[in-house]
Amino acid sequence: ALRLLVRHPPDAAERELLQAAAEGRPVDGLELKPVLSGAEEVLKLRRASRLVHTAEETVDYLHRLAIATRASTHIEVGPSTRATLALLEVARASALIEQRDFLIPDDVKRFVEPAWSHRIRLTAEAEIEGLTPALALQRVTDGVKVPH
Repeated sequence: ALRLLVRHPPDAAERELLQAAAEGRPVDGLELKPVLSGAEEVLKLRRASRLVHTAEETVDYLHRLAIATRASTHIEVGPSTRATLALLEVARASALIEQRDFLIPDDVKRFVEPAWSHRIRLTAEAEIEGLTPALALQRVTDGVKVPH
């Protein structure tokens, strides 16, 4: 699971959407269209993402990120092993979407915040300082050397 920030539409556009919905009219651009045809297609893509090559250095980088996050003085509860595996999965899927059969450390780094921000708990001191999970994770990723 990922946590993504979705911004509100401009006020006038939101008002028009509400009016259209209230009148029972179709709302332009809001009709959901499937991107996959069914469960088998989803499973096929998941199997394909697991074939994305992950170098030992990238696995080590992912592990160091998890350890550093758990050791952060701003984070009371860090990502679990399951959360770390989820980050690996989303990074592999990203590589697959970009039509690569290999994972790079930047794939991992790019998804730390969306994959972990809702899975960590900040210390009371960090919250008092106004730190957010995103900022705390940014500080951690900034401190962990990315392999080349």
